[in-house]
Amino acid sequence: MSDKTSRQIGDELRRITHTDRKDRFPISTGVVQPGTTDGMAQTCTVRLSTDDPSNPTPGVMITAKLNVTDGVVLYPADNSTVWVAEVDGDGNWGIVKYTGLASVKVQLGGTSININSDGITINGGGNDGLVNVNPLVGRLNLIEGDINNLKTALAAFAAALAPITTPMTGISIAAEMGALATTYPAAVLTETNADEIKDANVTH
Repeated sequence: MSDKTSRQIGDELRRITHTDRKDRFPISTGVVQPGTTDGMAQTCTVRLSTDDPSNPTPGVMITAKLNVTDGVVLYPADNSTVWVAEVDGDGNWGIVKYTGLASVKVQLGGTSININSDGITINGGGNDGLVNVNPLVGRLNLIEGDINNLKTALAAFAAALAPITTPMTGISIAAEMGALATTYPAAVLTETNADEIKDANVTH
């Protein structure tokens, strides 16, 4: 291959990749301009390293396409440094790397997860927050302990009534109470353990 042919191939490659000019780069660094992220248009304004500081580049894409139905959308934080690549020709820019995020949205079919500094919202958050297992176990144990104390008191009460009979039947009051005085007090509740109700594969 001649030197002329090599140069021609090199020139053509540089033209295709838009690196035929010294002031153009396939990937540039930049800073996201405060208040310019548009969640509907899914774009933001970035002051590229090659920009005039007073004239930043608007319309930089933060997703591969609008109206993402399945995938992840990363919303850049104000003043975060980003890498921006030129896509499919002059003037079409898209963010490929971030140093700071304002929020993240994950959408897969009917499942969505939104993450920001306020917390995590799953499927719109209509079912309120996730359960904190340890406080829940503590509350359950209080209820279980209280019920067991009532069972103990009931058993003692039934024992005290055992010698007393009812005038109508001559049967002891404790016997009239039946299972309430015997079986129920004997069935002591076992305290709930956190391992019984938590899923170790999902933690928070």
